[in-house]
Amino acid sequence: MITLDSQLPTLRNDIQLNEAPSESDGAPTWTLYDPAANKFYKIGWLEFECLSRFQKSKTIKKLIRDIEKETTLSADLDFIDNLLSFLMKNSLLVVSNDEALDYFEQQNEQSKQPWWKKFLFGYLFFSIPLFKPQKFLQATYPFISPLFSKPFITMVFLTLGYGIFLSIQRADEMAATFMNYLNIEGIILFISATIIVKIFHELGHAYTATKYGVNVNTIGVAFIVFYPILFTETTDAWKLKNRNQRLTIAGAGLLTEFTLAAIALLLWHSLEPGIFQSLCFMIGTVSLFASLFINLNPLMKFDGYYLFSDFTQTDNLQDRSFAFSKWHLRKTLFGWKDETPEIANKEFQKFLITFGYAVWIYRFFLYLGIGIIVYNLFFQPLGLILTTIQLIFFIGFPIIKEIVVWAQRALEIIGSIKGLITLSLLTAIIALLFIPIPQTIQIPAMVHDSEYAKIFAPIPVKIEKINISQGQFVEEGDILFELSSRNLNHNIEISQKRLESLYKIQESSQATPELARKRVMMSSEIDIAEKELEGFLKIKDQLRVRAPFSGRVQKLNPHIKVGQHVKTSLELSTISNDENKILSGYIREKDIEKVTDLKDGKFYPEYAPFKDFEVTLNSVDETSSPELYWQEISSQQGGAIPAEINRDGIARPLPRFTVYSTQFQFKDQKNVNNLPPFITRGTINIESEKQSIANKLKNNIISAFIREGYI
Repeated sequence: MITLDSQLPTLRNDIQLNEAPSESDGAPTWTLYDPAANKFYKIGWLEFECLSRFQKSKTIKKLIRDIEKETTLSADLDFIDNLLSFLMKNSLLVVSNDEALDYFEQQNEQSKQPWWKKFLFGYLFFSIPLFKPQKFLQATYPFISPLFSKPFITMVFLTLGYGIFLSIQRADEMAATFMNYLNIEGIILFISATIIVKIFHELGHAYTATKYGVNVNTIGVAFIVFYPILFTETTDAWKLKNRNQRLTIAGAGLLTEFTLAAIALLLWHSLEPGIFQSLCFMIGTVSLFASLFINLNPLMKFDGYYLFSDFTQTDNLQDRSFAFSKWHLRKTLFGWKDETPEIANKEFQKFLITFGYAVWIYRFFLYLGIGIIVYNLFFQPLGLILTTIQLIFFIGFPIIKEIVVWAQRALEIIGSIKGLITLSLLTAIIALLFIPIPQTIQIPAMVHDSEYAKIFAPIPVKIEKINISQGQFVEEGDILFELSSRNLNHNIEISQKRLESLYKIQESSQATPELARKRVMMSSEIDIAEKELEGFLKIKDQLRVRAPFSGRVQKLNPHIKVGQHVKTSLELSTISNDENKILSGYIREKDIEKVTDLKDGKFYPEYAPFKDFEVTLNSVDETSSPELYWQEISSQQGGAIPAEINRDGIARPLPRFTVYSTQFQFKDQKNVNNLPPFITRGTINIESEKQSIANKLKNNIISAFIREGYI
């Protein structure tokens, strides 16, 4: 325990004190640099005056007296005690006695991480230094220096603005170009463009640091969940007194990416189609969007965070905002009247609190996203285990740590009205998680005639004749459309001629001994040619489109006409038999077992959601549906099943998750007459057994471990 007569320790000789930018209120600050650990610490005026007098004052009592005598400041024993604790904790003092040695050993032991923490952080983030670029930067800087001139930077932004203006005019083409790169070639181009952009990005930081005399110790590559990211170590920028210079170094990477985007977009608009134009497109989009949505994001510890921190003149922005957010959370929930983490005006407090909450919310979803990446990146069950550990460590532990603080101050919570209200609400919310509630399985479905068929062309064709009209009754086998295909006729003609040639060769082989040996091979070729011709003729017969059953033409496409060429994706007409109505829908895989056990439910039509019809399960397909036959249920047409457009030219959309086709029937067909004719969209609700949210979550977790962990 120190006293006023205690001797002052000796500050390490290599410790450097550099003047730093003033605070927003004008108070002077200094940067304490530890070259051994390559760490920087920001200190205030009083701390600087104390450290600069350590060797002169010798004792704490004389140090306090000298400060009061030589400056307008004042210090006390508690302040000196805290300062010495900070210096000793960060190994900034010369160790000269056993007590200090014991303290350092204790701190060293406490700083050691257990193996599981090292592993967790190791796979999540690790870095590899590549080379020390200082000599190269100094040698090449004279050639780069013209790029830092105001005319050049002005030209960059003018060019970028012009490139964006041209791109807006070709927005549809840009979107189509981007969609065309969703393949292996696009992935290779994206990786190549990203490497080029990030190399120039880091060189932008490095050359700007060199301009202001800051040493660039290392350029390397960091891996975040095994995703490589280049980095440039410009830690020495904290030595700069001029805040604008630090801002320029932090923003140099962004400026470099904007420069690349300007050049690349201009080239994309100027060049002829080819690999170089494609690369320019990818470089331009990667540079622009990476800068705007990643590097400029102040909630991530990339360039945007440091720019924002320097711009707002708020050092240690994240830590300070977290401290204020915790203070505000406790005050709001329990009415605690703790002192603020630091002295600050109300506006600055609001700023820190808002920023802290924003980072918390952002990080919650960020860690969830990283968890999904880890889950899909590793083989199972390792991916599941690592994801679970990560979510517990990065989301669970901080929450538990805060709850522990609440538990330690439980008497204060119970002793206040606001605390009791919050405790009651939290208890009620937790209780709700364990209260069984009715579970409803919802199945998007369509009411339609029991016999129902959508008519499509079997191949791309030309319409020669339309034999039906809207509402017409047709008999089974009646010809609805007469279609033709020039390509099909050409293929039939070629197959017929080829088959005739093969027949002639086969006849000749009987009289020619040399060809007799090839008779077996010739028979095989004839069989293949006959089957090919048979297949073409079957397709040609399908071009006389017939009614599959007796019924009524419920829908005739009004956009088709004789002489028009149509694709297989265009619906020509719909035929149905309205004697009976059934329901067709799609059910998720996880609900199949429950539905097959319960069977009965109620159908709620979309046009009258408060009106219901009793239904019962008829069948469930054994295999999943790769496409949605009932397009009206898909999200593409306002339905409930998320789906995407099939780019293979097939008419039906593709579901985004696994679904199985189901059929239900009405218990009373008489009530069905109240439904509108043709087809009706709605939802089948099947009431399942009651289950609490907590129990449902537990079952889902267990199912995931059983499914992915092969338990």
